[in-house]
Amino acid sequence: RLRKLLKEEQARTEEVEADNAAKAAQLNLARSKIEACDKVAHLQSEWDDDFMKKFDKLLVETEAATRAKRRYDAAVHDAQEAAIAAEEAARIAKKKCTVSITKAKRAVKTQHYTSWQLRRE
Repeated sequence: RLRKLLKEEQARTEEVEADNAAKAAQLNLARSKIEACDKVAHLQSEWDDDFMKKFDKLLVETEAATRAKRRYDAAVHDAQEAAIAAEEAARIAKKKCTVSITKAKRAVKTQHYTSWQLRRE
């Protein structure tokens, strides 16, 4: 009977030890999960910081590019207006030249006519 009790006690002891070992393994697993979560959170934080820095840099570059595009568009517009003004000035100058040439031709004809009249008389 004592042997039976001893065997039962040993079986309970082994069961308790197995249960304790299982609980210790679960505890270690939980610690490992917590450490892994901490590492992931740390990496996520670093990634977020890096992403935000890159995003801010990209945003600044985009704003600078937008400002440069606006300046370019304004310069193109000014150049187009200057070209239109130059064309108008050229048209006016051409018209004045045509008028001057016409006047000069009339003056030459008048002079020829006048000298022909003078010779005739």
